[in-house]
Amino acid sequence: MILIFSNKADTSTDLVISWLKKFNVPFLRLNEDFYDSLEIDFSENNISFHGISQKEISVIWFRKTPAIFDDSEMHNISKKINNNVNIFIEKESKTIREYIFKTLRESSHIKWLTSPFSLTQNKLMQMQVAKKEGLEIPPSFIVNSKEQLKSILEKEGELITKPMENCVNIFFKERAIGMKTTLINNLNNIPDSFAPALVQKRINKKYEIRTFYILGKFFSTKIVEKDFNEVDHRLSLIDFSSRYEIYNLPKEIENKIKNVLSVFSLNCSSIDLIVDENGNYIFLEINPTGQFTYHSFFNNTYLEKEIALALKTMYNE
Repeated sequence: MILIFSNKADTSTDLVISWLKKFNVPFLRLNEDFYDSLEIDFSENNISFHGISQKEISVIWFRKTPAIFDDSEMHNISKKINNNVNIFIEKESKTIREYIFKTLRESSHIKWLTSPFSLTQNKLMQMQVAKKEGLEIPPSFIVNSKEQLKSILEKEGELITKPMENCVNIFFKERAIGMKTTLINNLNNIPDSFAPALVQKRINKKYEIRTFYILGKFFSTKIVEKDFNEVDHRLSLIDFSSRYEIYNLPKEIENKIKNVLSVFSLNCSSIDLIVDENGNYIFLEINPTGQFTYHSFFNNTYLEKEIALALKTMYNE
Protein backbone atom coordinates (compact mmCIF):
# COMPACT_ATOMS: atom_id res chain seq x y z
CA MET A 1 0.00 0.00 0.00
CA ILE A 2 1.16 3.53 -0.86
CA LEU A 3 0.18 6.20 1.67
CA ILE A 4 -0.16 9.75 0.35
CA PHE A 5 -0.16 12.78 2.63
CA SER A 6 -1.72 15.77 0.86
CA ASN A 7 -4.59 18.24 1.09
CA LYS A 8 -7.88 18.34 -0.76
CA ALA A 9 -6.96 21.46 -2.75
CA ASP A 10 -3.83 19.95 -4.32
CA THR A 11 -4.75 19.08 -7.91
CA SER A 12 -1.24 17.71 -8.54
CA THR A 13 -2.06 14.84 -6.20
CA ASP A 14 -5.27 14.19 -8.16
CA LEU A 15 -3.28 13.80 -11.38
CA VAL A 16 -0.74 11.42 -9.85
CA ILE A 17 -3.53 9.32 -8.39
CA SER A 18 -5.12 8.99 -11.84
CA TRP A 19 -1.92 7.30 -13.03
CA LEU A 20 -1.68 5.10 -9.95
CA LYS A 21 -5.17 3.84 -10.75
CA LYS A 22 -4.11 3.06 -14.33
CA PHE A 23 -1.08 1.18 -13.00
CA ASN A 24 -3.31 -0.73 -10.54
CA VAL A 25 -1.17 0.36 -7.60
CA PRO A 26 -3.01 0.38 -4.24
CA PHE A 27 -2.94 3.69 -2.39
CA LEU A 28 -4.58 5.63 0.41
CA ARG A 29 -4.75 9.41 0.22
CA LEU A 30 -5.09 11.45 3.41
CA ASN A 31 -6.07 15.10 3.28
CA GLU A 32 -7.69 17.03 6.10
CA ASP A 33 -9.29 13.70 7.10
CA PHE A 34 -5.84 12.67 8.40
CA TYR A 35 -6.99 13.29 11.98
CA ASP A 36 -10.47 11.76 11.60
CA SER A 37 -9.03 8.56 10.10
CA LEU A 38 -6.42 8.06 12.79
CA GLU A 39 -6.18 5.24 15.34
CA ILE A 40 -3.14 4.76 17.59
CA ASP A 41 -2.76 1.64 19.72
CA PHE A 42 0.23 1.95 22.04
CA SER A 43 -0.19 -1.60 23.38
CA GLU A 44 0.21 -2.98 19.85
CA ASN A 45 2.68 -0.31 18.71
CA ASN A 46 0.46 0.32 15.73
CA ILE A 47 -0.90 3.30 13.80
CA SER A 48 -3.88 2.87 11.47
CA PHE A 49 -5.57 5.16 8.95
CA HIS A 50 -9.13 4.27 7.94
CA GLY A 51 -8.46 0.79 9.33
CA ILE A 52 -5.24 0.29 7.33
CA SER A 53 -2.32 -0.62 9.58
CA GLN A 54 1.15 0.85 9.18
CA LYS A 55 2.29 -2.75 8.64
CA GLU A 56 0.43 -2.71 5.30
CA ILE A 57 2.16 0.49 4.15
CA SER A 58 5.40 0.10 2.19
CA VAL A 59 5.73 3.52 0.50
CA ILE A 60 4.81 7.04 1.63
CA TRP A 61 4.59 10.05 -0.66
CA PHE A 62 4.72 13.21 1.43
CA ARG A 63 3.13 15.72 -0.93
CA LYS A 64 1.68 18.24 1.55
CA THR A 65 1.39 18.58 5.31
CA PRO A 66 -2.13 17.55 6.35
CA ALA A 67 -3.80 20.52 8.00
CA ILE A 68 -6.36 20.11 10.74
CA PHE A 69 -8.39 22.83 8.96
CA ASP A 70 -7.97 24.37 5.53
CA ASP A 71 -7.32 28.13 5.27
CA SER A 72 -10.95 29.15 4.80
CA GLU A 73 -12.15 26.93 7.67
CA MET A 74 -9.48 28.30 9.99
CA HIS A 75 -10.48 31.83 9.03
CA ASN A 76 -14.13 31.13 9.88
CA ILE A 77 -13.26 29.37 13.13
CA SER A 78 -10.93 32.17 14.22
CA LYS A 79 -13.86 34.59 14.05
CA LYS A 80 -15.91 32.43 16.43
CA ILE A 81 -13.49 31.29 19.13
CA ASN A 82 -10.58 32.76 21.04
CA ASN A 83 -7.30 32.82 19.12
CA ASN A 84 -5.56 31.04 22.01
CA VAL A 85 -7.84 28.05 21.38
CA ASN A 86 -6.78 28.06 17.72
CA ILE A 87 -3.14 28.08 18.77
CA PHE A 88 -3.76 25.20 21.18
CA ILE A 89 -5.52 23.12 18.49
CA GLU A 90 -2.65 23.72 16.08
CA LYS A 91 -0.06 22.74 18.70
CA GLU A 92 -1.93 19.55 19.56
CA SER A 93 -2.30 18.56 15.91
CA LYS A 94 1.38 19.28 15.28
CA THR A 95 2.31 17.02 18.21
CA ILE A 96 0.27 14.17 16.74
CA ARG A 97 1.78 14.69 13.28
CA GLU A 98 5.34 14.68 14.63
CA TYR A 99 4.73 11.47 16.57
CA ILE A 100 3.17 9.72 13.57
CA PHE A 101 5.84 10.81 11.10
CA LYS A 102 8.63 9.79 13.49
CA THR A 103 7.02 6.40 14.13
CA LEU A 104 6.53 5.75 10.41
CA ARG A 105 10.08 6.84 9.65
CA GLU A 106 11.39 4.28 12.16
CA SER A 107 9.53 1.49 10.32
CA SER A 108 12.35 -0.04 8.29
CA HIS A 109 10.00 -1.49 5.66
CA ILE A 110 8.64 1.93 4.64
CA LYS A 111 10.28 3.96 1.85
CA TRP A 112 9.61 7.69 1.48
CA LEU A 113 9.26 9.88 -1.59
CA THR A 114 9.95 13.23 0.07
CA SER A 115 10.17 12.95 3.84
CA PRO A 116 8.77 15.56 6.24
CA PHE A 117 12.07 15.30 8.11
CA SER A 118 14.05 16.34 5.03
CA LEU A 119 11.92 19.37 4.20
CA THR A 120 14.09 22.46 4.38
CA GLN A 121 11.93 25.47 3.60
CA ASN A 122 14.49 27.83 5.15
CA LYS A 123 15.76 29.78 2.14
CA LEU A 124 18.70 31.18 4.09
CA MET A 125 20.01 27.67 4.73
CA GLN A 126 19.31 26.73 1.11
CA MET A 127 21.39 29.64 -0.18
CA GLN A 128 24.21 28.88 2.25
CA VAL A 129 24.45 25.25 1.09
CA ALA A 130 24.06 26.17 -2.60
CA LYS A 131 26.94 28.64 -2.35
CA LYS A 132 29.08 26.07 -0.54
CA GLU A 133 28.42 23.56 -3.36
CA GLY A 134 29.56 26.05 -6.01
CA LEU A 135 26.28 27.53 -7.22
CA GLU A 136 25.94 31.27 -7.67
CA ILE A 137 23.32 33.07 -5.59
CA PRO A 138 22.06 36.67 -5.81
CA PRO A 139 23.70 39.22 -3.48
CA SER A 140 21.50 38.76 -0.41
CA PHE A 141 20.99 40.69 2.83
CA ILE A 142 18.90 40.57 6.00
CA VAL A 143 17.78 44.08 6.94
CA ASN A 144 15.54 45.67 9.57
CA SER A 145 15.67 49.40 8.84
CA LYS A 146 15.05 51.88 6.06
CA GLU A 147 18.59 53.19 6.51
CA GLN A 148 20.04 49.75 5.73
CA LEU A 149 17.78 49.41 2.70
CA LYS A 150 18.80 52.82 1.41
CA SER A 151 22.49 51.95 1.69
CA ILE A 152 22.04 48.63 -0.16
CA LEU A 153 19.86 50.23 -2.85
CA GLU A 154 22.55 52.82 -3.53
CA LYS A 155 25.13 50.05 -3.91
CA GLU A 156 23.16 47.30 -5.67
CA GLY A 157 20.39 49.13 -7.51
CA GLU A 158 16.93 47.59 -7.51
CA LEU A 159 16.16 44.98 -4.86
CA ILE A 160 13.52 42.30 -4.41
CA THR A 161 12.13 40.87 -1.20
CA LYS A 162 10.48 37.53 -0.51
CA PRO A 163 9.67 35.36 2.52
CA MET A 164 12.56 33.57 4.22
CA GLU A 165 10.48 30.41 4.36
CA ASN A 166 7.06 29.44 2.97
CA CYS A 167 4.54 31.84 1.51
CA VAL A 168 1.19 31.91 3.30
CA ASN A 169 -2.24 33.32 2.52
CA ILE A 170 -3.24 36.25 4.71
CA PHE A 171 -6.97 36.75 5.29
CA PHE A 172 -8.03 40.38 5.49
CA LYS A 173 -11.57 41.75 5.20
CA GLU A 174 -12.93 38.50 3.68
CA ARG A 175 -10.11 38.35 1.13
CA ALA A 176 -7.17 35.96 0.86
CA ILE A 177 -3.98 37.83 0.00
CA GLY A 178 -1.13 35.71 -1.35
CA MET A 179 2.54 36.52 -0.95
CA LYS A 180 4.89 36.94 -3.90
CA THR A 181 8.37 38.14 -4.71
CA THR A 182 8.17 41.94 -4.63
CA LEU A 183 10.30 44.66 -6.20
CA ILE A 184 11.75 47.37 -3.93
CA ASN A 185 12.60 50.60 -5.72
CA ASN A 186 10.84 53.19 -3.58
CA LEU A 187 11.36 53.76 0.14
CA ASN A 188 8.53 56.25 0.68
CA ASN A 189 6.06 53.75 2.13
CA ILE A 190 8.60 51.79 4.17
CA PRO A 191 8.82 52.48 7.94
CA ASP A 192 12.09 53.46 9.60
CA SER A 193 12.32 50.06 11.30
CA PHE A 194 10.65 46.70 10.75
CA ALA A 195 11.07 42.98 11.44
CA PRO A 196 14.13 41.37 9.82
CA ALA A 197 13.50 40.81 6.11
CA LEU A 198 15.33 39.11 3.25
CA VAL A 199 16.28 41.35 0.33
CA GLN A 200 18.25 40.43 -2.77
CA LYS A 201 19.74 42.30 -5.68
CA ARG A 202 17.39 42.14 -8.64
CA ILE A 203 19.11 40.15 -11.39
CA ASN A 204 18.50 41.15 -15.00
CA LYS A 205 17.52 37.78 -16.41
CA LYS A 206 17.27 36.19 -19.83
CA TYR A 207 14.88 33.57 -18.50
CA GLU A 208 13.94 31.50 -15.46
CA ILE A 209 14.31 27.75 -15.03
CA ARG A 210 12.06 25.52 -12.94
CA THR A 211 13.67 22.12 -12.45
CA PHE A 212 11.83 19.12 -11.12
CA TYR A 213 14.03 16.41 -9.60
CA ILE A 214 12.92 12.90 -8.75
CA LEU A 215 15.09 9.91 -7.81
CA GLY A 216 18.14 11.11 -9.74
CA LYS A 217 16.31 12.44 -12.82
CA PHE A 218 15.98 16.10 -13.84
CA PHE A 219 13.08 17.62 -15.79
CA SER A 220 13.77 21.28 -16.51
CA THR A 221 11.57 24.00 -17.96
CA LYS A 222 12.76 27.26 -19.48
CA ILE A 223 10.34 30.10 -18.73
CA VAL A 224 10.53 33.10 -21.06
CA GLU A 225 8.35 35.95 -19.89
CA LYS A 226 6.61 38.47 -22.09
CA ASP A 227 7.11 41.10 -19.41
CA PHE A 228 10.75 41.07 -18.34
CA ASN A 229 9.94 43.56 -15.59
CA GLU A 230 7.92 40.93 -13.70
CA VAL A 231 9.97 39.49 -10.82
CA ASP A 232 7.67 36.53 -10.06
CA HIS A 233 6.90 34.34 -13.10
CA ARG A 234 3.92 32.73 -11.33
CA LEU A 235 1.89 35.89 -11.95
CA SER A 236 2.13 35.38 -15.73
CA LEU A 237 0.17 32.14 -15.33
CA ILE A 238 -2.95 34.24 -14.94
CA ASP A 239 -2.90 35.46 -18.56
CA PHE A 240 -0.71 32.68 -20.08
CA SER A 241 1.79 35.31 -21.23
CA SER A 242 4.97 33.26 -20.61
CA ARG A 243 6.50 30.75 -23.00
CA TYR A 244 7.56 27.34 -21.64
CA GLU A 245 10.21 25.15 -23.26
CA ILE A 246 11.85 21.86 -22.32
CA TYR A 247 15.40 22.64 -21.20
CA ASN A 248 18.56 20.64 -20.52
CA LEU A 249 20.66 21.98 -17.68
CA PRO A 250 24.45 21.63 -18.00
CA LYS A 251 25.62 18.48 -16.22
CA GLU A 252 27.87 20.59 -13.99
CA ILE A 253 24.85 22.52 -12.71
CA GLU A 254 22.80 19.34 -12.28
CA ASN A 255 25.59 17.74 -10.24
CA LYS A 256 25.84 20.78 -7.97
CA ILE A 257 22.07 20.75 -7.45
CA LYS A 258 22.25 17.03 -6.65
CA ASN A 259 24.85 17.78 -3.99
CA VAL A 260 22.62 20.46 -2.46
CA LEU A 261 19.61 18.12 -2.40
CA SER A 262 21.76 15.39 -0.89
CA VAL A 263 22.70 17.67 2.02
CA PHE A 264 18.99 18.09 2.74
CA SER A 265 18.22 14.38 2.07
CA LEU A 266 15.72 15.28 -0.65
CA ASN A 267 14.87 12.69 -3.32
CA CYS A 268 12.08 14.75 -4.91
CA SER A 269 11.90 18.52 -5.19
CA SER A 270 11.41 21.58 -7.40
CA ILE A 271 14.32 23.99 -7.83
CA ASP A 272 14.19 27.57 -9.15
CA LEU A 273 17.08 29.20 -11.00
CA ILE A 274 17.55 32.13 -13.35
CA VAL A 275 19.99 32.68 -16.19
CA ASP A 276 21.30 36.24 -16.27
CA GLU A 277 22.18 38.34 -19.30
CA ASN A 278 25.72 36.91 -19.25
CA GLY A 279 24.55 33.30 -19.28
CA ASN A 280 25.32 32.62 -15.60
CA TYR A 281 23.12 30.13 -13.73
CA ILE A 282 21.94 31.61 -10.44
CA PHE A 283 20.28 29.52 -7.74
CA LEU A 284 17.15 30.98 -6.16
CA GLU A 285 15.49 28.38 -3.95
CA ILE A 286 14.29 24.83 -3.38
CA ASN A 287 10.61 23.99 -3.06
CA PRO A 288 10.47 20.44 -1.62
CA THR A 289 6.72 20.22 -2.19
CA GLY A 290 6.50 22.87 -4.92
CA GLN A 291 4.05 22.98 -7.80
CA PHE A 292 5.00 21.19 -11.01
CA THR A 293 1.65 20.81 -12.78
CA TYR A 294 1.72 23.89 -15.01
CA HIS A 295 5.24 23.13 -16.24
CA SER A 296 4.14 19.57 -16.95
CA PHE A 297 1.04 20.82 -18.77
CA PHE A 298 2.73 23.39 -21.00
CA ASN A 299 5.63 21.07 -21.95
CA ASN A 300 3.74 17.77 -22.14
CA THR A 301 6.33 16.18 -19.85
CA TYR A 302 3.72 14.33 -17.77
CA LEU A 303 5.57 14.80 -14.51
CA GLU A 304 2.55 13.40 -12.68
CA LYS A 305 3.12 10.14 -14.59
CA GLU A 306 6.82 10.20 -13.66
CA ILE A 307 5.88 10.51 -9.99
CA ALA A 308 3.39 7.66 -10.27
CA LEU A 309 6.03 5.50 -11.98
CA ALA A 310 8.53 6.32 -9.22
CA LEU A 311 5.98 5.34 -6.58
CA LYS A 312 5.16 2.15 -8.47
CA THR A 313 8.86 1.24 -8.69
CA MET A 314 9.35 1.88 -4.97
CA TYR A 315 6.23 -0.18 -4.20
CA ASN A 316 7.44 -3.14 -6.28
CA GLU A 317 10.99 -3.15 -4.89
